[in-house]
Amino acid sequence: MGDIKMPVSELRDPFKIEDVPFSERIIRSHSIREWALDILLALIVGVGSGFGAVLFRWLIRFFRLVFYSLPPVFSYQGFNLNLIFIPAVGGLIIGPIVYYVAVETKGHGVPEIMESVHLRHGIVRLRVLPLKLLVSSITIGSGGSAGREGPIAQIGGSTGSILGQFFKLDEAKKKALICWGAGAGIAGTFNAPIGGTFFGLEVVMGRLRVRDIIPALIASIVSAGIASKILGDRPAFKTTLPWLQFNPKTLVVFGLLGIVFGLLAFFWVKLFYFIEDFFDRDLRIPNWTKPALGFPVAGLFSATLTYYYFTTEGVSLKPMYFGIMGVGYNGIDLALKMSLPIYIFLLLGLLKMIATAFTIGSGGSGGIFAPSLYVGTMFGIFFGWLMLGCPAHPDPSLLLPYAVVGMGALFAGAARAPLTSIFQIAEMTRAFNLMPSLIVACGLSYITFDILSKGSSIYTLKLEKKGLRLGEHELMMDLLENIKVSEAMTPAKNVIVVSSKDSLDEVMKKITKTGHLSYPVLEGDEVVGVITLQDITKCSEKCKEVRDVMSQRPVVVYPDENLKEAMLKLDKNNVGILIVVPRENRRKLMGIITKSDIIKTISLYTRS
Repeated sequence: MGDIKMPVSELRDPFKIEDVPFSERIIRSHSIREWALDILLALIVGVGSGFGAVLFRWLIRFFRLVFYSLPPVFSYQGFNLNLIFIPAVGGLIIGPIVYYVAVETKGHGVPEIMESVHLRHGIVRLRVLPLKLLVSSITIGSGGSAGREGPIAQIGGSTGSILGQFFKLDEAKKKALICWGAGAGIAGTFNAPIGGTFFGLEVVMGRLRVRDIIPALIASIVSAGIASKILGDRPAFKTTLPWLQFNPKTLVVFGLLGIVFGLLAFFWVKLFYFIEDFFDRDLRIPNWTKPALGFPVAGLFSATLTYYYFTTEGVSLKPMYFGIMGVGYNGIDLALKMSLPIYIFLLLGLLKMIATAFTIGSGGSGGIFAPSLYVGTMFGIFFGWLMLGCPAHPDPSLLLPYAVVGMGALFAGAARAPLTSIFQIAEMTRAFNLMPSLIVACGLSYITFDILSKGSSIYTLKLEKKGLRLGEHELMMDLLENIKVSEAMTPAKNVIVVSSKDSLDEVMKKITKTGHLSYPVLEGDEVVGVITLQDITKCSEKCKEVRDVMSQRPVVVYPDENLKEAMLKLDKNNVGILIVVPRENRRKLMGIITKSDIIKTISLYTRS
């Protein structure tokens, strides 16, 4: 029997009689009940994220009033020392909370929510939501340079995780809810439902799954609707469209802008983590005091610029108007109105980079999206001025498109999120006729940054510093964890089986005919073992029947286990197949699963 040979070309996947239709075996179309559940959950997450975005905005305003309602008691020859003193107080308040109560609230929030999705099974601690609201609003309200998107993404994602934990949903659903909630939070705080949807899927989830788009979009629309109803339905930035005329000839220029901004994004990320590493590793003081040193940098820059403008230009501007402190939208509005001389834009962009790195790197809590918009705007205007030949009195209508496209290009590179940047900037500025330029610039910025960073982003680098890399392998493992064995197995009706009393000659004929190398062995309707071609070739001449050579301890797997667990069992036991059985009866054959089944299932999921 060991001399029997068969052409390799005739060997097929084990236990396959015929290909089972995709719609029946792998990703079954959602039932009405499943779709109803997803939509209901999306609505709840959208409501929670919408009100969370509103509450967050109110808290920032409240703390700003608390911190800056007093007159400038501390001043020296017109230099407002309050701008340095007050952020230091804010840093001292949040330091103990961040370092001793909930370390997840430290930083920009998005890496932490990504970690919950990919590495913590969709679990976010309950304390994170209220504490993130508190420390982020104090960070921004006291004058630290940070944005709203990271905290609100973490707040929205925490809402989704809490919902999943409350209803005891499975791991895959909890992870999806975090991504829907993070996107909904972004949609609510920026009044950008499409951009928020893509943020949740492209940035947090790390991939665009078609079946998540509808519930994610529903959550984002609901959140944006609630926030706009309470806070007002208006774009984040006030722009007028007549001067935003699309000219195909400018695509080359905006392509160059994309490449330059990809390089700028790489510099920005390196600077950000250089300063954060300084606070984490090199500064030998108690951790809880570090924010008190990092926050005042933004105030120092603002106070210096205000003093300079008043003494040299004779212009009195409120420090917040420069936008270096806080979220920075005041500075962006000034830039879009061309209220500042050209030479100042380059300086403002650089100072915002440094101030944000000091605020967040020292232990503050806030996002990097708004600072990226600020820096992109400033450098975009300066780039446009260079492209126009450095005129003494540039036409603002010719510079503003560079500001808008610069917003998106910088974030597209730094976050490796071109789709999010394209749609979010278009929604936030209502400059939809700049979409072609945004696509070119964001795409080339992303490619440039991706080549330089070797696949990392400003979000994932924080996890990589912990030794956690969310690369293709981790995302594949994440996908394996979300697919059940029952979705990928070959059902019993399509499995070729043998009887324990069959002769080995009969089994060899089946092997020769089908090319399948392993078979479950049954006695009646019960599984009693597994027989393989290797078992037969190793047996002696005395072996005549299947029961003489079969393995009587087949490796089993349950239909509710995930594919990651199945793959580990295949590798650990060095077997070609797993027998799928119900937990209540390990002798009942439900089906089998092989590595080939798993690979094909993953392939079908990634194409869906």
